[in-house]
Order: sequence, then structure tokens, then C-alpha cells
Amino acid sequence: MRVLYLCLLILTLTSTSASANENIAYDKIAERAFIHYIQPAVKKFEAETSVTSLLIGALCENPDQKGLTSVRQQFKRSLKAWSAVEILRFGPLITDNNYERFQFYPDRKGLALKIIRRAFVSRAPDLINPELLVNKSIVLHGFGALEYILFGANSDTLIRETPQAIYRCALARTISIIMSRNAATLRNSWSSKNFARFFLNPSVTNPIYKTSREPVAELIKTLTTILQAATDQKLGPPLGKDRKFTRPKLAIFYRSEQTFKSIQNNMKNADKLFQSARFDQLLDEDSHWVSTAITTEFANLDRLLNKLHGIPVQEAFLEKKHRVTISLIRISIAVLYDHLKNTYANAAGLLVGFNALDGD
Repeated sequence: MRVLYLCLLILTLTSTSASANENIAYDKIAERAFIHYIQPAVKKFEAETSVTSLLIGALCENPDQKGLTSVRQQFKRSLKAWSAVEILRFGPLITDNNYERFQFYPDRKGLALKIIRRAFVSRAPDLINPELLVNKSIVLHGFGALEYILFGANSDTLIRETPQAIYRCALARTISIIMSRNAATLRNSWSSKNFARFFLNPSVTNPIYKTSREPVAELIKTLTTILQAATDQKLGPPLGKDRKFTRPKLAIFYRSEQTFKSIQNNMKNADKLFQSARFDQLLDEDSHWVSTAITTEFANLDRLLNKLHGIPVQEAFLEKKHRVTISLIRISIAVLYDHLKNTYANAAGLLVGFNALDGD
């Protein structure tokens, strides 16, 4: 009887130790993701939006071509920083419509354009006051609205000192101030005192994450979300099922010619998150090929997107050879999606579930 008791005790202790080690492995993934990717990304985004706001303010005070060029370049830098944050579509970014405040896309009804055009006509003073605009429609709080002002029709008039140009610049400045404030709030929301304490400390008393696997599954799910958004929202509708149904103006950031660059940055950052968190360490020797396949496909995707570098957005969606490239990009994304959501998740013992776009 004593021997049986000892055997059961050893089995229990071994099982408990294995479970503890397994939890540590999952915890380390979340910790590395937070330290090496999430924190730097939200800090960078806050910094770039702050600079954008300062430069637009300077342009409004002293409008000239040099200032406008500087603002447009900085817009693209902010957009690049956003591409790193955009893939974190959970937690703080989906609270209180924060994602839509930064990027109201797809804007199927063209709400932002309608509101901005009305604003240019009315020159309503409440829209150029950050304290008042923040309570208006969120379509005026982010990149879409700011892009139209800086790159859309008649945007070159920003260097003039006419009432219309002065108001246009004031509206851009107001939007950039709101974006900067929202970016600072997002960064603070990811602090160790706020959402990060739930993300990094799963437990039965944690209101969001009960087990160590759940934050890791959240990361895989957010990676599948950015992949699905790229192919189903950003590339599919502008491409159309054939050339007759092509609608390049549905493409995200087409006015600033950042459509493919922003998608490429999304994909590069998705790869960076996957590698910096060391997701491969959850795989046993027989399943390690999955991690290699994912990183290989990310590299293939980057190579395909490079083919569209410097190609005007409208030409890319209309010309046959570029349409073929876009179709190959969508296939590559589909392969990655399957690798992550199914093959990797199963091999790593994760239940990913539905992402933010499933059912759209």
C-alpha cells in the first residue's frame, strides 16, 4: 500500500511540475511579445503622432511648400508607426472604438469625405477646436480624414493664406492633436498598471485571461485578423473579381500612395511579433517545421509586395501583371492564415476562436 501511495505521489508531483513548466512557456511568449514588440510599438506611435501634430501646427503658422512637404513625409512616418500598432487588434485598441478612431476603414459610405467637404464649405468653428471635435463623429479623428486634407483634392492650397486654406490647415491640426492624445492614451492603456497587468498575469481571478494559454491565443488571433483584413478589406474590394469591377479608390490610403506600403508594413510587423515573442518555442521537434514555414511565407509575401514598390495604386489594380501580383499576395496571405490559425494553433495546443472580422 505504501508503494502504491508513493507511486501516486510521484505521478502527481511530476504532472504538477510538467503543468507548471508548460505555463511558464506560455507566459514567456506573452512577456516577450509585450517587452520586445508591444511596448516599443505603442511608444513609437505616440512619438510619431506627436511630431505630426507639431509639424502641422508649424505649417499652419507659416505655410510654405517646404513645410507641406515635411508634413506629408511625417504623415507617412506616423502611418508606418500605426502599421505596427494596428496589428494589436485586441485589448485597448478595441475599447471605446479606439481602432476606428485611428482608422475608420472600410468607410463604405464615404462618411469621412462627406463630413470634411461639408466642413470646408461651412467652416464650422467647433470642428477646429480639439475639445469640441473630440465629441463629434469618430470618422474625423484619424488617418483617413487627415490623409484627405493633406493629400486629397486641392491639398496643395495648404500653402496659401486664403480663408479656405487657413481653415483646412486648422482642421488638420485639430485632427492631429486628437490623434496624438489618443496615441498617448493607448500607450498608457498598455502600461503595467492597466491592461498589461491582465495580459501578463493570467489566473482564475483575472477578469480577461484565466489561463496562460489565453494571452498567447489572443496574439495568434490578432495576427490572423490583420491577415484577413489585408486580403478581404484592403486588397479584395479594390481588385474586384475581374478588371471590369476594379475600384482603386476603395483602396486604403490611395491618396497618399501608401496602400501597398502600409500593408507591407503590417506584414513585416506581424512577422516581427511572431519572431520576437519566440512562438517557435511552444512547438515540439516534430512540429518545428510549422514555425519555419510561417517565417518562410512571410519572406515570400514581402518579396511579392516589393514588386509593387513605386507602382501607382490605380495602375497596380488595373494593369494585368500587377493584378496577378496582387492575387499572388492574397494567396500567400491565405497560406499564412491557415498556418497560424490551424496548423500552428493545433501544434501549440491553442484554441484561437473567432477573430474581429469573422462574420463580416
